Amino acid sequence: MLRKAKLICIVISIFILGKTSVFAYSNPYSYTSSNVNGYNIKYVTLDMNDATLKSVVLNANKEITSTQSLEQMAKEVNAIAAINGTYFEAYGGIPIPWGTIIRDKKVLHIGNTGSVVGITEENKLIIDNLTINFEVYINGVYRAIPWRINHPSTEDGAITIFTPEYKQELQVLEGTKTVIVTNGIVTSITDRDFTAPKDGFAISYNPSVAHLVEERYKVGDKVEYKHKFVTKHTKPEDWDNVVSAIGAGPSLIINGEVTADGLKEGFWEAKINTNKASRSFIGSTKDGKIVIGTIPNATLKEAVAICQSLNLINAMCLDGGWSTALYYKDKGAIVQGRNINNGLAFVKTEIKQPEININIDGKKVVFTDSTGKPYIDKNGRIQVPLRVTMESAGANVTWDSSKETATVDKNGISISVKIGQDYITVNNMEIKNDTVAMINSNKTYVPIRVVLEAFGYDVVWDDNSKTVNISSKY
Repeated sequence: MLRKAKLICIVISIFILGKTSVFAYSNPYSYTSSNVNGYNIKYVTLDMNDATLKSVVLNANKEITSTQSLEQMAKEVNAIAAINGTYFEAYGGIPIPWGTIIRDKKVLHIGNTGSVVGITEENKLIIDNLTINFEVYINGVYRAIPWRINHPSTEDGAITIFTPEYKQELQVLEGTKTVIVTNGIVTSITDRDFTAPKDGFAISYNPSVAHLVEERYKVGDKVEYKHKFVTKHTKPEDWDNVVSAIGAGPSLIINGEVTADGLKEGFWEAKINTNKASRSFIGSTKDGKIVIGTIPNATLKEAVAICQSLNLINAMCLDGGWSTALYYKDKGAIVQGRNINNGLAFVKTEIKQPEININIDGKKVVFTDSTGKPYIDKNGRIQVPLRVTMESAGANVTWDSSKETATVDKNGISISVKIGQDYITVNNMEIKNDTVAMINSNKTYVPIRVVLEAFGYDVVWDDNSKTVNISSKY
């Protein structure tokens, strides 16, 4: 007889076919302060194989033209860890960024120097000397090549896109004409100061190219812009999958090769290229971990050696000097200088479990809160309650609490499964299994695929309908 005090459940040990499922790790992140090559390095390691970890671009006060402490920005998104991002105008005027920023796959700013670090939907880190070009289409026809996005331009021939993230009013040069696009439609054309629409964008043509507005646009036209990635070390399609990106640099290591050359990447200041300086860095290891950290008063060459000592195969500098900042939730602001324009954070999310269906010989098994419900575990296998499942298959189940063993009997076949063991016993013969029986949330789970197969069932997973189809061979 089953013990009334304990609900016995069972695991159907099926690998999910098709897309690979990755689930939470017990401790996917950590903070370290240690001596590396004679430097006191402070860094956070994030195991991005854990699908519950995600990257988030931080914009000060949720706009392009502001500053805020890294700690404040990180706390607003409940970040586990965060690091300062790209260079910005810190010494006068509007604090606009200078490097590339991509947030939630949307390009918010582009840079002309350095490298860009991107985090893909699959949590893979990539680094490249990335160039982003823009194309504007009017009624489906390619008609314009904007220079920049969300960065006011003084050049007479500049064409610039402004999105709602640029919240300040734009003070335009005399003779400038701007196309206001709302919900994909040109709603107005103006030669005055303007603010980017909340549900669209604006394209501003400076004086020497303003005549193109009258030639090409009219109110009511359908207008959209697209971006194209130009790469050196990666593939353009890799960047189509990037969720978060920050452009800064110089790069240190790309795909295992040392690339630290500030002049080659467009940097001319000694404080970046040759002098010792406080540096922020981001990189990744071969096994999918991302490391963010700070190095006090080091040269580029020394920064490379430190990143190599941390087993990074990709690494680059972020903004440094007084902008250097690192945050870790359990410690707060570890390093923090001035208020900054942007940063990169990592947060922990919840993975919504799909509803799993179980059919035995064409009949759906009904699960309730009291019986337990199927779910996908961290190994990508489906766990299903034992009692209701096996009774639906016509089997009898008993539980020996002293031996922590479940026994399933049907048609003269007796199968025993012991908690914590990676095998089952079928009529006294051991059969190896690729998972173990376990107790979880006061319920007992045992691997069942081999059990059902021993009883003469086929077990098939339908990924489209999230259904386990169990059918008798006889």
